[in-house]
Formats: sequence, structure tokens, C-alpha cells
Amino acid sequence: MFPALNPLTRFACPHCQQSLRWRKVPANADGAHDSAGAALRTCPACGGTVVERRHPALSNPWLWTRFYLPGVLLCALGIFVPALGWLLPLAGATLAGGLVLLLVYMVRARWRWAAYGLPAGMSAAASVPGAVTSRREASVCSPQAGRGS
Repeated sequence: MFPALNPLTRFACPHCQQSLRWRKVPANADGAHDSAGAALRTCPACGGTVVERRHPALSNPWLWTRFYLPGVLLCALGIFVPALGWLLPLAGATLAGGLVLLLVYMVRARWRWAAYGLPAGMSAAASVPGAVTSRREASVCSPQAGRGS
């Protein structure tokens, strides 16, 4: 229910494991998008490419209106049609219930934070500039490469 307590939602860079929750994560140089709800970003700590995924309600405001729109419509009918004035108590209750459901939806849907992951088909080492990409490079660059152990 609470996104900060959800261990399955990752807010850290998959390369350097630094938290990106309170940091400004700039857009990738080419500004490419991975999919409809994801955008390619650059980690400010290590420079690696990460995918930022956000809840679809951030980009689609119609997902929010399904909770409070019935109450708004009933209020409008009760106010502007004199014969339907008896609808106002029901409309107020419907609107209040819809707003409570909207708050529950916002908390449960984890809309507040972006989650980060690797782009499709990309390994962690391949997306970091200057990273070691093969075992041979790792053995040559390793300080223990010359030691026999």
C-alpha cells in the first residue's frame, strides 16, 4: 500500500545502486523513449542509461476522473435542474466518496515516485560509459590479475 515500504519497487540505479528518489535524473542525450510509460534517462551518479517508468495516471488525467466524475455530474444535475434538487445530498455523498477513493488510488498506485530499471536488451555494464564489458578486460584491469591465488 505504501510505496516507500514496497521492496519490489526499485528507486535505485541498477548500475551503481545509488538511490535516485530525491535526485534530478536528466533525460538521455538522444531523448529516446523505451515504451509508452517509460523514458530513457541518465543516472547522475554513474552516467549509466536507466529506464524511468511512471504510473500511467501521470500522463493520462482521464484515469483520475472515473472516481469523482459521477459526483460532479450529479451535483450539476441537482443544481441546474430545479426538479432534481433532491439529488444534492446523494450527489454530495457520491462526490465525497469519489474523492476518498481517489486518495486511496493515488496511494495504492504508487504514482508519486518513478521506478528505474535497465533498458530492454541492455546489460548493466554496456550502458555505463567507461565500464568494463568483458571478463578479459576485468582480469587485465584488476589489481589482483598478476597474483596467483
